[in-house]
Amino acid sequence: MSHARNLVTRTFSRRGLLGLGAGVAVVATLGLAGCSQDGSAAGGAAQPKLAFVYATTTLNPMQEMALGAQAAAADHKVSLAMSAPSGTDGPAQVQMLQQAATTATDGIAYQTLTPELFPRPVKEATDKKIPVIAVDTPPPAGVGVKTFVGTSDLAMGREIAQRILQDVPAGRGGTVVIGNAMPGLGILEARAQGIKQVIAEQRPDLKVVGPLATAPEPTANHAAWDAILQANPDAVAYLGTGAQDAVSLGQLQGTKGKNYLAGAPDLDPAALEALQAKKITALVSPEHWLKGYLAIDMLATQATGGAAAPVGTWDTGYLLVDEKNVTEIVARQKDEASRKVWFAKKIAEQKAAKDKHLGPLVEIG
Repeated sequence: MSHARNLVTRTFSRRGLLGLGAGVAVVATLGLAGCSQDGSAAGGAAQPKLAFVYATTTLNPMQEMALGAQAAAADHKVSLAMSAPSGTDGPAQVQMLQQAATTATDGIAYQTLTPELFPRPVKEATDKKIPVIAVDTPPPAGVGVKTFVGTSDLAMGREIAQRILQDVPAGRGGTVVIGNAMPGLGILEARAQGIKQVIAEQRPDLKVVGPLATAPEPTANHAAWDAILQANPDAVAYLGTGAQDAVSLGQLQGTKGKNYLAGAPDLDPAALEALQAKKITALVSPEHWLKGYLAIDMLATQATGGAAAPVGTWDTGYLLVDEKNVTEIVARQKDEASRKVWFAKKIAEQKAAKDKHLGPLVEIG
């Protein structure tokens, strides 16, 4: 069920972005057909220059956002520079944002896992009258960002917990272990809070352990969950808050001499494979492709003389994925073209129902 709540330059093909992985720092510029080498359109008008700066090339959520951003730039035939570190590296990403502000004068979208580092560089960009949209993580207060494209992480946590509890027999008792890939990061803390709320409301017979620290990157995450499973071998369910959690839980399923219920956010290909193989119970997708698309769509529309980006928080919603719809979603995630076809209706629906998706601006601090 889909939900929405009010609240160095190198050219890469779009196909090439799908293959970006560990160890690759990206500074990519997408130039569209019909544009001259100096960035002007075929008719001589200057081509709008936008940028998307994101947290890392190594994690599926950010890869999805980048693919969505690139699809929107292609639809609008604007220049889009994309940059990200090859791992979660906040200082490096700050430098990338600062560089983008020197060239992408028509608009910047950014997503970060280290929001505490961004008040100053974001304010510097908006002081230059560059439109800036925050994606996935709310912007800092007082930096001039007027638009945030995200979703309710609290609601997503509640959703995955409700689905997992469907498979826990009434009155069974026991423990549910929660893992948090980045303790202190607001969006992941909100997911953990949502999980805890549902368990307290619906199953007071269950004890919550955690949130326990896992890790955002694959190797450290796998090791963390391996240790958690050894320390909590009799839990009835294990729930994660980050993209890599489902991957690790799927890989570890059955290795400790027992099977368990497991769920987490995001649609890493390995997590979807685990869901199909019944090694994961359910996933909840924050629909990151849609976030990236809409953020760049808003900036491109404004830069090409259309409506200004809406002021407030645009809630893109989320999607529960389990045995009922996993086949459909695996087909959706096959490639860029399949994503674009599937999301076309969602994009049109959200634009037509602006009041349903646009709420007050959410800020940090």
